[in-house]
Amino acid sequence: MKTKIILTIALMVLMLRTSLAQPCDPGVPTFTVNLTGNPGGVWMSPNVVRNDQCCGQSGVVCVQFIITLDPQATGIAFSIFSGAVPSGALFYQIGCGPPTPLGTPICLTGVGPHVLTFCKPGNNANVYQITSIPGPTSGTSIIVNDGCIDTLHATGFNPSTVTWNSISPGTFGQYNSYLSCTTGCLNPIVTGQGGAPPFVDYVVCGQPAAQCNFQTVCDTVRVTFNPTLGVTIIPQNPTICFGQTSTTLTAIGSGGVQ
Repeated sequence: MKTKIILTIALMVLMLRTSLAQPCDPGVPTFTVNLTGNPGGVWMSPNVVRNDQCCGQSGVVCVQFIITLDPQATGIAFSIFSGAVPSGALFYQIGCGPPTPLGTPICLTGVGPHVLTFCKPGNNANVYQITSIPGPTSGTSIIVNDGCIDTLHATGFNPSTVTWNSISPGTFGQYNSYLSCTTGCLNPIVTGQGGAPPFVDYVVCGQPAAQCNFQTVCDTVRVTFNPTLGVTIIPQNPTICFGQTSTTLTAIGSGGVQ
C-alpha cells in the first residue's frame, strides 16, 4: 500500500512538472523573444494565426512567446499591434498565471525565460508587440562647453513623478538653474554658463514606470563643464621691421576639451 501511494505521488509530480514545462499544445505558434541588451526594447511578431490551446483553456485558440529580458528590465507590456481586435476584455498570461488586461504592463523578476500566452476565439491573423520596461536610471554622464547645451536622459520613471536637483558641489539645488526643467520631465536641457564649477552632480528621483511598487527611486548623473574657450597670442604686440617679409605668431588655446 505504501509503495502504491509513493508511486501515485511521483506520477502526480511528474504530471505537474510536464504541465508547467509545456503549458501549450504542440500546435500553438511559438516565438522566441530575446531582449538581452535592450531593456527598453520593442519586439514585433510576424502576422500570425493562433492555433490550439494553452493553460487548459477551451473554446479559444492561442499563441505563445518565450521571452528573455535584459537584467535591467523590470517587466513588459503586451498588445496587439495590428489585425482585428474583438470587443470585450482581452487578457494575456505569464506562466499560466493570473490574467493581465491586454496593454497593461506586468512586473517580472529576473531575465527569464518568461512564457507568455495569449488566447481568444477566432482564426484571424494579428501582429503582436512586446515592450520591455526598463528599470529607472539617470542615463550616462555628459560634458558641456561654456555657452553650449546638452540633454540629460532619464528612463524607466513615471514622468509626472520625476524631480531633478543638484547635490554637489554646493548646497542642494544650487545649480538647478542650469536645467531647463526640474519637475515632471525626463530629458532636461543643460546649459553651460560662465563661472560654472568643473562638474555638477544631479540626482533624479521618481516612481518606476513599471509601477511594480510606488516607492521613490533615485539615481545620480554627472555633468562636466568645460571652461570658456580662449586663446593667447604671443607676442601680444607683433611687429614687422623694415626688410622683413613675415613674423612668427604663437597661439595658445585654453578652456574647452584639453
